[in-house]
Amino acid sequence: MLYLEIFLLIVGITICFYIVFINIYKRFRFNLNKLLALIAFISIVQFSIILIQRLNIDIEFLPFIIRFRIFVGLILYFSQLMFHLIHIYPDKKVIPILWFFLLTGTPGLIFSIVTAATDLVIKDIKITRFYEIEFGDYFWVYVILFVYYQLAIGYVLLQKFRQAETSALIQDLIHFLTGFIFGSIFLFVFSYFLPVMIGFYDLFYLGMILSGILILLILNYGTYDFTNLDFKKFYFDLFSWVIIFLILFLPVFFVLNYMEHLKINDELSIASVSVLLLFYLMISINYFRLKASAIFLLNYNKLIRNFKSLFTFTEKISASEDLSLFWDSLFRNGFDILKGRYSIDNANLFIYNKKEKNYIFLYGFGGNVSSEVLRHDNPLISCFKHHPTVIEKSMLFSNMVFQDYKKEAVEFFNKYDIELGLPFINYEKEIFAFILLGGLPSFDTDYITGLPKKRIYTRTFIAAFEYYRLQFQRQLLHGMILEEIKDTQISEHDRIVVNTIKKRIIPKKIEPINGMRISCFNMNNSMMGGDYFDSIKFNNDTTCIFMSDLSYNGVNSALLGLELFSVFHTQVKYMNSSDAVMNIMNWIVSTARFAGTTANAYTLFYSSTGQISYCNGAYNPLLVYVPQEDRFVSLETGNVPIGADKEYIYQSETARLKPGSIGLLHSNGLQGALNSSGENYAMQRVEEIIRENRDETPSVIVRKVYVDLESHIKDLKQNNDISVIIFKVESVSE
Repeated sequence: MLYLEIFLLIVGITICFYIVFINIYKRFRFNLNKLLALIAFISIVQFSIILIQRLNIDIEFLPFIIRFRIFVGLILYFSQLMFHLIHIYPDKKVIPILWFFLLTGTPGLIFSIVTAATDLVIKDIKITRFYEIEFGDYFWVYVILFVYYQLAIGYVLLQKFRQAETSALIQDLIHFLTGFIFGSIFLFVFSYFLPVMIGFYDLFYLGMILSGILILLILNYGTYDFTNLDFKKFYFDLFSWVIIFLILFLPVFFVLNYMEHLKINDELSIASVSVLLLFYLMISINYFRLKASAIFLLNYNKLIRNFKSLFTFTEKISASEDLSLFWDSLFRNGFDILKGRYSIDNANLFIYNKKEKNYIFLYGFGGNVSSEVLRHDNPLISCFKHHPTVIEKSMLFSNMVFQDYKKEAVEFFNKYDIELGLPFINYEKEIFAFILLGGLPSFDTDYITGLPKKRIYTRTFIAAFEYYRLQFQRQLLHGMILEEIKDTQISEHDRIVVNTIKKRIIPKKIEPINGMRISCFNMNNSMMGGDYFDSIKFNNDTTCIFMSDLSYNGVNSALLGLELFSVFHTQVKYMNSSDAVMNIMNWIVSTARFAGTTANAYTLFYSSTGQISYCNGAYNPLLVYVPQEDRFVSLETGNVPIGADKEYIYQSETARLKPGSIGLLHSNGLQGALNSSGENYAMQRVEEIIRENRDETPSVIVRKVYVDLESHIKDLKQNNDISVIIFKVESVSE
């Protein structure tokens, strides 16, 4: 037993030095770790005192009674430091309230010194079969202070349970407290009950050593890194190391003991047994550690297999790049299943909108977070940027990296009942999406509120969710890249098709007829659709002018323009009124393959007699300048767009224009043209140009309108086509 105690004391002192070093070297900026380093240093002194005693080393200037008083005094100081440590825990950087720490710590510190330096607490000690202690007159003060610190530790822990912000923090506190209770029970049983009450004196030191090592290990684990706390794994590892030690120790002990009884003096036999024992230790420790790890990881590996199965079907689809099936599989098998298989009550996927520079809701179930729009500088997004892995709500309190964003992030988590955040990172190391997960339901009910409790996400579950996050991130990013490639290819194809068709169907000029001159211009600003205008000259005395808006739907707009072009150049030559043109176009567009497509349009028949027939399909009306009256007249009929209603019958109206009258047809792009200040081009400017140039030809007027328009927009790119037709009645025949 003596050798075991010496071995454990050396192990304990080594652990204490490690704790002192690691907390000073890496964590000394935190008050909690400063206290832990001091506690570990005190433990070094205590373990050293026990080691000196067990080795029976005689120190002249430090007799046994003095060593014992120092040991007992340090027990009180240890308790006081533990109280202060628990008071700070788990906030690593909390600034202690000076008066409180002085008030509660000074008595313990002073009486620890009194205990160590005087005989007021311990008068004398004798060693018979066990220790016989003669207590001093003020031993009762020592007992009161010791009991006070123990009760205070329990009270503070109880308050922390009540004030804990998350269930995970409560669980960590429970596990933290469980370790202390077990260590205290172990100390009581082995260092008091069994030696004093039963008479097993040999267990006295063993109980102190083992309980001291256990408490120090729990303290160091609980305060070193709050973010990755997993007390279940810690206790399992600790227990497994104890079991492995016994498995390795007992056979070696019995073999060596057996050899001692055999009194083997053959050097070859001793060497052979030593080699066998060495191989046994080397092979066994690796085997048993792997077995212990495998046992603990059973649940983790099961979760990983489950998560892996969610993406199997998506992997096969993504290879064939069938994107509609890919997205359906990803959201159905990889997202919706979280509710059915794991009972997660709400899950919401947000994605980055590059245009608006914010994160918007894309897909999800449960909760009411879908209405939220988060800017790129939102505190929650900042948390994801600083910690781009799974974030559990309790981490916001325990991890110092979230300190600047904790308040707003916690409010957001609480508002929408969120427990986990899973950020997704693209190849530029930017947050391009994230998933917010709600809690896990429980069958239990809170005895205070009467509401159902929430099961917490265990550290094993969170670790497995990191695998899920990486897999979902990879699949989501893969799908988005394929979509982007597809959209780029389709957009480029659409632009080529649209541009080719527009160049084919839009005339460069419109031929005049007797008594009327006409001119036009077109700014082809969009490769996704735009304007179509045209004219047919029946003879030298009659012409039909047509203008329409094809919208901006890519190939569909181009095909609509091609359809109107085909009807205009095959059917209109048999007609003599604008309503007939609009009716035939409406019927064909409404019954065509691309039914549902509409076009705003305007048709005008002009005769050299000055007689016009006009029909409007929800388009800009014809503006006619009457110089004799110096005013503009709007010729409107108020019909619906082409293709909107197959049964609709268009109505036209007629008018007679006098010599000198100037007509203007224009697309929406003209008054929608913007300058760098965001101002629209005013139609009054066109009217003023027409009025001032009433005696000029249409080509001159068109050129001046074009120049004025360019001076307005300058180099600013316009999104919509701009089309203008201006004609002038020079004479009319009888």
